[in-house]
Amino acid sequence: MLIEIRGTTPQQTPGLSTWFAGGFRPFFLLCGLYALAPLVWWVASLWGAVAMPAGWSPMVWHGHEMLFGFVMAAVAGFLLTAVPKWTQSRALTGGRLAMVVGTWLVGRIAMWGAGSLSPELVALCDLLFLPALGFSVAPPILKAVRAGQPRNVAFPIILAVLFVANLLTHLESVGDTPGLGRVGIKLAVYLMVTMVTILAGRLVPSFTRNALQKQEGGKAVEHRVGLEPVVLASVVCAAIADLLEVSSLVTSVFALVAAALLTVRCAGWRMARCGKLPIVLILHVGHLWIILGFLLVGLSGFVDSVPWTSGLHAFTAGAMGTMILAVMTRAALGHSGRALEVHAAVVVAYALVVVGGLVRVVVPMLGSVSTAWSSAVAGILWAGAFALFSVVYWPILTKPRIDGRPG
Repeated sequence: MLIEIRGTTPQQTPGLSTWFAGGFRPFFLLCGLYALAPLVWWVASLWGAVAMPAGWSPMVWHGHEMLFGFVMAAVAGFLLTAVPKWTQSRALTGGRLAMVVGTWLVGRIAMWGAGSLSPELVALCDLLFLPALGFSVAPPILKAVRAGQPRNVAFPIILAVLFVANLLTHLESVGDTPGLGRVGIKLAVYLMVTMVTILAGRLVPSFTRNALQKQEGGKAVEHRVGLEPVVLASVVCAAIADLLEVSSLVTSVFALVAAALLTVRCAGWRMARCGKLPIVLILHVGHLWIILGFLLVGLSGFVDSVPWTSGLHAFTAGAMGTMILAVMTRAALGHSGRALEVHAAVVVAYALVVVGGLVRVVVPMLGSVSTAWSSAVAGILWAGAFALFSVVYWPILTKPRIDGRPG
C-alpha cells in the first residue's frame, strides 16, 4: 500500500509519512547507523573475535559493505534530494521511496547472510538496489539533457558503471574467480572518488562563498569554473591508469598530476577563513583528502614506504567518510528547515572522522604498529563519528520540518 505524503506542520506526530517525505531522511539515517556494523565486525575479525560471512574474501566483503552499503546509502540520500532541485522535477516520496529503501535493506540482509544463502541469491538481492536508484534519478536528468542541460549526465553513467563494479564482486563469489572482487572494489572506489570530485567542485566554493558573504560581505571565493573539466579529466585518467595497471610509473605520474590540479582548483576557495565555520571547513577538509589520496597513490610508485593502500584509505576512510559526514550534516539541516549551525557534538564527530582517517592512512606507513591495532583505533574513532551523527540527527531526520513545509 502506498504511503500518502501530505503537507506537514510542526505539531504533527512523526511517523512513516515523515520518514519517507524525502530521500535524505531514511538514507542518511541508515547511512549513519550502518557505518558501525561492517566496520566494527571487520575490526573484530582482525582480532579473531568473529568470522566474516563465508564464501567471500574478508577484504572484499568489508570493502563491498562499506562502499555499496554505507557509501551508497549516502549517495542515494543525496541524489534523491538534489536531483529534483537540479531538474525542477517531483521528488521521490512515500511508497515509491520506501521501495527503493527496501532494495537497499534486502541487499544488506543478503550480504550478512552470505554464509547461509546461495551466492546466486545473495547476488540477486544485492544487485537490485542500484537499478532501483538509477531508475529513480536518471529519467529527470536525461530529460534535462534532452532539453540542452547536460550538466548532471555524469551521475546516471556513474551509477550504471557502479552496477558493473558490484556485479564483479559477486561474480567472484558465484563463479569462484579469484581477483574479480578486488577489481570490482577498486573500480567502485574510483567511481565514487570521481563523484566526490564533481560534487566538491560545486558544493565547496558555493557554500563557502555564501557563508563568507554573510560573515564578511563582498566576493570571498575565487572558483575557476573553466578548470573543472581539466581536473575531472586528470582524475579519470589517473583512475583508468591504476585500474588497467599499465605501469606503476604511468599511474604515479597521472595521480600526481591529478593531485596538483586538484590543489590548484582549491587555491582560491579561502579555506583559511573558515576556521569559525565548522560546517563549511569540514567540506574543505574532505576535498584535501582527495588530494592526499592521489598524492599517496602517486608516491607509492616511487617510495617503498608508501603503500598503494594508503592512497586507497585516504579516498575511503578520508575523503568519502569526511565528505559524507559533511554533506549529511548540512543537507539534513537545510532540508528540515533548520539553521545551518551544527551541534557541538557534531563538531566532535568531524574531528573523530578526520583523526580516524589519519590513523588509518598514516600509521601503516610507519611500520612499527600492527595492522590490527591501527585498524582498531581508526575504526573506533571513525565509528564514533557516525554514532554521534546518528544520535544528534535522529530527531532531525525522523520529525517533520520545523517550518511546516513538506519534505
